[in-house]
Amino acid sequence: MTSTTRMLVGTLALMLVGCTGSALIDPTSPTGNNEQSPTTRADAAAETDPQMGDSLHLEPSDPDLVLHTDPVDTLPDETQGPGTQPPVVDPSGIEDGAATDDVPQTGTQFPTSSGNEGPPAGGPTSPGFETPGDDATVDPSPPVVPPPDPPDPTTDLPPPPDPPDPTTDPSPPPAPAVTWIDLPDGTFSMGDTTLASPVHLVQLSAFRMTGTEVTVAQYRSCVAAGVCISAETCTWGDPNQDDDSKLDHPIVCVSLAMARTCCQWLGGDLPTEAQWEYAARGGTDRAYPWGNTEPDGTLTNCDPDLCSDGFAETSPVGSFPAGASLHGLYDMAGNVWEWVLDCYDGTYYATMHATCPAGCLDPLNLACNSSAYRVLRGGSWLNDAATFLHAANRSLAVPNGTKKSVGFRCAAAP
Repeated sequence: MTSTTRMLVGTLALMLVGCTGSALIDPTSPTGNNEQSPTTRADAAAETDPQMGDSLHLEPSDPDLVLHTDPVDTLPDETQGPGTQPPVVDPSGIEDGAATDDVPQTGTQFPTSSGNEGPPAGGPTSPGFETPGDDATVDPSPPVVPPPDPPDPTTDLPPPPDPPDPTTDPSPPPAPAVTWIDLPDGTFSMGDTTLASPVHLVQLSAFRMTGTEVTVAQYRSCVAAGVCISAETCTWGDPNQDDDSKLDHPIVCVSLAMARTCCQWLGGDLPTEAQWEYAARGGTDRAYPWGNTEPDGTLTNCDPDLCSDGFAETSPVGSFPAGASLHGLYDMAGNVWEWVLDCYDGTYYATMHATCPAGCLDPLNLACNSSAYRVLRGGSWLNDAATFLHAANRSLAVPNGTKKSVGFRCAAAP
């Protein structure tokens, strides 16, 4: 390289460093435009740091002259770590007469023609980033999606459901058939001079009553329907609900509430004390459902010392047709005691007699709290004295008691 060429290169280098700053964009400038201070960076550095005085003086004859680009003109590069030096340009590769714009530059250079163009596509903001031009328009409305075709009722209807499989989808069993006995309205003398006094008149509206005590099979159906709770425990004795050999025996070990629930499921409720005695005596003054004959093993199920009926405990309902009541109800005496609705009150008969000399209509005593004694009627297989089986006899029990000698029957409106 001739000395003249070297001088030309040096001159070009000085012009590039000191004079061409206005032709470069500083991307770090907060204004984001192409303005450049007329003071060169070298001059500014010299003004701020006196020790840089001769560091920017370039000798054209220096054979090792290299041109360093200003790091400020270089955009951040994620591939360069902190302190990474930018590449250098060897001016020896510049031929005589070459334009300064042909000098390679480091970093990203933005056009200087208008000052408002953004970075090229795929620039530093995000992959594939594009800045639309001034004449670009953006449609803010969402794309229009045509509505779906309406369903065709002849082809788009869902198939009908399969009928239930009784082996996998069993329905709750219906209430079992119950024999109801209709009883007419009437007036009768309730009580007994020795067992339940005073004797007083009672008027009753017509009603009906189950012909037998509720059986194990019937109560099981109520449990299977999810209505009744299981009678699997007793406060005294052994339950019979799960004994398949006693499906036609009266259910035992049921509380007052359990009995009422089952009766309501069957379409009625427990009878009142007056209804029960009226049904047992048939509206007459007979001592027993069958009449005035003393109990024995042909008429009812009671203790063997009295009845000798052949049953150790309960018997199938209706086993003693000779002991049926005047209206055809079975086991109104013996087999099991039966719950009725009334609270037990030893003075209640006297109160009714004084209040209703001509007979109270459909009396029912519920003047007690939930834990008070309730009335039991009829006697059971356990009793060995005829007085327990008398149609006027009254006994009592706590309402939550469950005994193997206590069951129930139901009553309902006609």
